[in-house]
Amino acid sequence: ELRTPLTSLTGALKLLTSGVTGQLNDKSQEMAHLALRNGERLQLLVSDLLDFNKLSDGSLKVRIQNEAIQPILQGAVEDNNTMAAEHEVRLVSDSGDLPPLLCDKHRLRQILDNYVSNAIKFSPQEGVVRISAGLHSADCVRITVSDQGSGVPDSFADSVFKRFAQAETGTTRSVKGTGLGLAICAELAKLMNAGVGYYNNKGAHFWVDIPASRDALLSNADKETDR
Repeated sequence: ELRTPLTSLTGALKLLTSGVTGQLNDKSQEMAHLALRNGERLQLLVSDLLDFNKLSDGSLKVRIQNEAIQPILQGAVEDNNTMAAEHEVRLVSDSGDLPPLLCDKHRLRQILDNYVSNAIKFSPQEGVVRISAGLHSADCVRITVSDQGSGVPDSFADSVFKRFAQAETGTTRSVKGTGLGLAICAELAKLMNAGVGYYNNKGAHFWVDIPASRDALLSNADKETDR
């Protein structure tokens, strides 16, 4: 009941801002863009609340299967580039040749999108947000989203992945949310037998450890033995 009218509203505003219904004057275009941004933000807040409710009552399910990592990383960059550009931040990704992941790709993207969104909001202008991936252990791939901001404050360290937690830091462009985003990330990771965490080093680095496909790992091991 909440999502349907919001989808209609944002859809209509997208048509207005695109010029399909006719060219708007500068003031009207500015107001339409403002309404669209707030409508999209409201959609994200509603989605967070609904997802957390499903996680709390155990009704949210995941579909774990072998997924190639490159399309997931590429999608995370492409779909968040507009937000990065609006905040004058550059979004890049890098990873080597990695085995497929055992994950629900849609839920992994949800984790990455949350990380990237936070990284952009807490980055300085002309900063770089980097999505990197590599083997973290024999059977695990670590994906890390890094920014060049001030990092997570020490006073917030024990609360980062708890619900309704928000750090009182960041740039003037930072926007308040539900405080559920990172808590949802932690719960989604559990459902995928994954782990989450972060560290500070000239910025905040949030990571998610995803199990790698055992079949791919065994195949690579066999190839090494043959050599």
